[in-house]
Amino acid sequence: MAGAHKLASLVNSDKSMESFRRRYLVPDDVRLRYYSIKNLPVLNGDEILISVMSIVEGGVRFPLHPLLLDFLRTVNACPDQLSVNVFRIVMSVVALNRLLKTDLTTKDILHVYSYVCPGPDSETSCSLKARKVDVKLVTALPSSNKGFDNDWLVVSGDWSAGEPHCRNSFGRPVPSRLNIPASAVNLEDIRKVLSSNIYVDRFGQPRPAPLLLRYQPLVGNFLEAVQVVDHLDFIPTGAVSEMAPPVDVFEVLDKKQKAASSSRGKDKAKPAGPPRQSRRGVLETIAPDQQKSGEESSSAPVAEHNKIPPIVEGGGDRAGDLVTTAHTVFETTDVEFSARVAQAITRASCLPGDSQIWDKMSSGRMFRHISRGLVMATQGVHAVEARISGLHQSMKDKEAEHQKTLSDVMENAANNYGNLEKQLHETINLMKDAEEKARTESEQRAKAEAELDQLKEKVTLLESECLRSIGEAREEGKREGKAEGELKVLNEVKEQLEMVYNRSFRDGWKAALKEAGVPATLDLHLRENTPLPYPKVDLRESDKEDAEEEEDEDEEDDVQVVGSVEANAVPTPIDNPSALVSSAPEDSVLVPAEDTATPVDLAPVASAPPTET
Repeated sequence: MAGAHKLASLVNSDKSMESFRRRYLVPDDVRLRYYSIKNLPVLNGDEILISVMSIVEGGVRFPLHPLLLDFLRTVNACPDQLSVNVFRIVMSVVALNRLLKTDLTTKDILHVYSYVCPGPDSETSCSLKARKVDVKLVTALPSSNKGFDNDWLVVSGDWSAGEPHCRNSFGRPVPSRLNIPASAVNLEDIRKVLSSNIYVDRFGQPRPAPLLLRYQPLVGNFLEAVQVVDHLDFIPTGAVSEMAPPVDVFEVLDKKQKAASSSRGKDKAKPAGPPRQSRRGVLETIAPDQQKSGEESSSAPVAEHNKIPPIVEGGGDRAGDLVTTAHTVFETTDVEFSARVAQAITRASCLPGDSQIWDKMSSGRMFRHISRGLVMATQGVHAVEARISGLHQSMKDKEAEHQKTLSDVMENAANNYGNLEKQLHETINLMKDAEEKARTESEQRAKAEAELDQLKEKVTLLESECLRSIGEAREEGKREGKAEGELKVLNEVKEQLEMVYNRSFRDGWKAALKEAGVPATLDLHLRENTPLPYPKVDLRESDKEDAEEEEDEDEEDDVQVVGSVEANAVPTPIDNPSALVSSAPEDSVLVPAEDTATPVDLAPVASAPPTET
């Protein structure tokens, strides 16, 4: 089976090639050459190699569809390195775009499927693998194409219709092209395709490739796919795959007319039963001559199916072609053909029993029945027209009401949207103001913290300086207090010494006057005339002592005078008991009265008074 050429008969001769080109709509400017897989040629720059199966079941047509060319350029591949299922998927997506008015692209395909390419030396072709098992754009794909991949065609000429060419040699995929971000994918159209249950086959599979690409599968083993259950909201699976078989109305009429004529003389005629319904699918009943021909495939395109041969009105010895579900009475390009189709369909409604009754009627009765039927049809038409008119008016009213309601809803929605947008802008502005305020407060806080740190450092420095200043002030105060105390003590000692010197000098002065025999009545004995060495020192105590001495003159004889001056003890001041007071000098020089102006000469020689500071 691996070396079998099951499709070679379609293209291995001039006649079969001509039929193949006509069936699959190959333009005249596209040239095809058949080659077996065993003797494939070297391709020129403008040639590509494609399998026959890709055209028969893959849906490939010439010139190549832009989506297929874009897919080949995106995955950086040539047509001969792809499996037939890749062509089935891509061309089925083209059909889905046409049927569902979607716009799926290569990026959308690569979002649902992952591109797998084993390599040029592998016997496995590059393929598309569903990223999720239950998510597929196209179903009913065969699991293998063995035996149908040995026949190839070399394509040359204008096979791309001016579009950029794809490569014609093996190419490795570029990872950056295969990584499709979710933002670049048309998710809405993908969901629309996946949710649509069109062309459901007899196995319950939606979007099967055989129905989308209009071919009868040559391979019976299929890949696993999702099945659609029978539901009232869905298209019945049986109604899609099993449709009315073609009927040769001329043959039926010929047989029934013969039966009617043979039993015309009898009283009763047994009506013929309904014809047996075929269980074959619609794809199997398009053209019976396709099943008899062994060298033609059953995968003709849609345009080939729509090309209906003329129907010949048959008599008793001749029958026309079959009327199928592909025929229509609304054909405007060939009115005569549509009339023959309508006549054939109306003649098919002539049942044998009815024909016998019509044959027995007279012409007048036939016309009366026909008139009755026409009148009833006319009345029915008017009644239906009135009903439809009422329904139409009701629908118009409902539509107007719906439009009004919709306009109100849209207006309210627009107003609400405007209000929400305004509130959103206000909220955004408030958020911006709050953020700005928070940022300003944060900056101010940081600045205040920095200033506080600086102030703390300054306070610490001031504390240390204060402590140092206090210590220095304390030490300086101690020094100043000590110096001031010393100075005060010295001043007190000086004052006491001056007082002592003045007292001693006055005593010496009195003693000298008394020794000299100066009368007491003279002014020399007065304090004012006494030449004290320190006249500024108060001598009130001395005056008291002088008064006491004058009262006790009788006791002067007890005073011992040795040489010159009386030896008296020097009193110690009470305020400064620690001051050292020296005694009066033992020897003093008597100063004459004339020398009283110079008290310095009268100072004791032994101890001189301290100088004023």
